[in-house]
Amino acid sequence: EETNGKGVILVLDGYDEISDDMKKSQFMRNILKSSSLYLSECDIVITSCPVTMPELLSDLEGPGGHVEILGFKTKQIHSYIKSYFNQNGQLAAKLIEKLKTLPSVCGMCRIPVILQIVCRVQEYLGEAGLPHTMSGIYAKYIFRQLIEFIESIQSVNPLIQGVSVTDLLN
Repeated sequence: EETNGKGVILVLDGYDEISDDMKKSQFMRNILKSSSLYLSECDIVITSCPVTMPELLSDLEGPGGHVEILGFKTKQIHSYIKSYFNQNGQLAAKLIEKLKTLPSVCGMCRIPVILQIVCRVQEYLGEAGLPHTMSGIYAKYIFRQLIEFIESIQSVNPLIQGVSVTDLLN
């Protein structure tokens, strides 16, 4: 029995992570058309980072679409940073100013878990300052997590007691 997708939910998770070629493909364009030949009655849920919303909105065609953008607004980002650094207002102010010069990083900070990572990296680096890219931020975050892990097991693992963290990571 042909239902045109009625009663079907198609979930496209991570629209922002697919290649530009895939986004522009006829296959993807057909899926995003509400009048698609095969899925005209199908409900489609698309998840994406807020940064790609303008692109996604331009790709959607036809009536019946509903877009909901979740995540922090700029004021909420600033509020979270101030709360995170409640004991160090100077570091909070420095991070807020730095994010103004890094629009792509600031855009990613609308996602709460990314903002927490950015705050942790800023806390770790202190006055040294935040890296300019998300890749740099992730690298510093992972490095810090490794250091914390090694420090936590040093006290219980006799093989690495007394060995410096730097020696273990080299």
